[in-house]
Amino acid sequence: MTTPEITQAIKDLDLCVYKATHEEDILLMHWWLHLNESGDLWRILPCDATKLSSFYKLFASPSILNYVVKDNRIWFAAWIEPAFANRAGFLSLWTDATMRHTPTNFRVTQLAYNLALTWFPHIFGITKQADLLDVHVKIGYDIIGQFEKLYDDENDAWIVHIDRDGFDSARLNRR
Repeated sequence: MTTPEITQAIKDLDLCVYKATHEEDILLMHWWLHLNESGDLWRILPCDATKLSSFYKLFASPSILNYVVKDNRIWFAAWIEPAFANRAGFLSLWTDATMRHTPTNFRVTQLAYNLALTWFPHIFGITKQADLLDVHVKIGYDIIGQFEKLYDDENDAWIVHIDRDGFDSARLNRR
């Protein structure tokens, strides 16, 4: 995507950037409650990040949180934590179950990757969800490896990597 296309997509999809305002903190608290009630909190975060206070710390500067709201609820979130002297970032994504297989989610996910790859030439991810590895490969990730009990005391995790070439090649193959 070109810069004007990214700018237009941000407007079209109402993608917000977390600025830690009072209203946004309340929105994040409701999101955390939803993640906890749905069980997603434990699927997407390591155990040391599941407390509400730790959850807020995930999105503190220099991390960047982008999100989309519908009916006063976050339904999409992408956050990136800079790493390796800002030459890379760790990207995490979450979509509410009601929106996971929608064209709007596809568009906002593509936008999140385009933004992340504009900011950082290398994006890494960590997942404990083995069933998502095929999805990562389809997006353009390389699977770096599986690491025993990396995520927490019970779950192995996989580290994945993507760069602009991998993302663009996968995007062309999806057409």
